[in-house]
Amino acid sequence: SYAPQLRELGKANQQAKRAVQQQLLAHEVNRTELEQALAHQRQLQEQIQTLSQRMLVEVAEQLPPQQRAQLWQRADH
Repeated sequence: SYAPQLRELGKANQQAKRAVQQQLLAHEVNRTELEQALAHQRQLQEQIQTLSQRMLVEVAEQLPPQQRAQLWQRADH
């Protein structure tokens, strides 16, 4: 199951988002720290996307074409 990994990555991403926010709301912008915070958040988001897509592939392999179409319609709001 991917759920535990996705939950942990989601929590880490929220923390990373707060770190970016702190940098943006600071009295003075520290470019290096802001860039590092953004890079960390971007890395976490990439991991979430990779894991989500891996999960999608595994689910899609097990569904007939009609159900895959329904899955795509639900995911593509």
